[in-house]
Amino acid sequence: MQKIYLEKLVDLNHEMSELLSISVDESINYKIEETGIRAQGRIDITGEFLKTASKERFNEFIEMDILAPFEKMVDQRDFNIKVEDFDYKIQSGNLLVTIQANIYGVEASEDRFYNDEHLRDDDALDQGLIDEIKEVMASEVVEMKEVIHEHEKCVEEVIEEAPQVVSEVVSSKKDPSIDDLIEISDQRDLVPYYIYVATESDDYDSIANRYNVPASMIKDYNRDISISKGALIIVPYYES
Repeated sequence: MQKIYLEKLVDLNHEMSELLSISVDESINYKIEETGIRAQGRIDITGEFLKTASKERFNEFIEMDILAPFEKMVDQRDFNIKVEDFDYKIQSGNLLVTIQANIYGVEASEDRFYNDEHLRDDDALDQGLIDEIKEVMASEVVEMKEVIHEHEKCVEEVIEEAPQVVSEVVSSKKDPSIDDLIEISDQRDLVPYYIYVATESDDYDSIANRYNVPASMIKDYNRDISISKGALIIVPYYES
């Protein structure tokens, strides 16, 4: 079994005064392919909150696309993805949700942390950097100077491509594997990404060709980690 932790920022325009209810549910379909089993679907986050004196609803989702190779499976019949737990924090009138999902039927490996959020104000960006540095120091031995340099480079590149959107660099990029890019539209806070399970012959170029995403973008989101068989790779949404 593989545990993954997904982080989602529900942007409520800083207007939440109290959370009334929240639910997190997965809706995923499975199909057998030539090299493995693909899980496609999404995790829905819904609930109600107080906005001043009125009651409002929110409905967000995280898109999922995971291909698990047959050689990484312990039991094909048991392969499924299930939300086991979630937690949340209210941050400046918005909602930060952390979801624990288990991938059953595959070989056990270390827990992975992913994020698909984009921040649009300097204060939130600063806090995101602080949170990331804390988690990096707790999970792996990394020079703080190198981490800050990588974060600044990532933010600068995203700002050049989309001035209205600043990508939050958090725990997901620490151990990366998954986490985000967004289509700038009226629904720009819905950020799809894909989780790809690497095979023995994969490299950044082959994954980029499979999803039609620039290899350099995939490298950035995964901090240019070495790709090995069974690694979970973040593939951000990209509209060419």
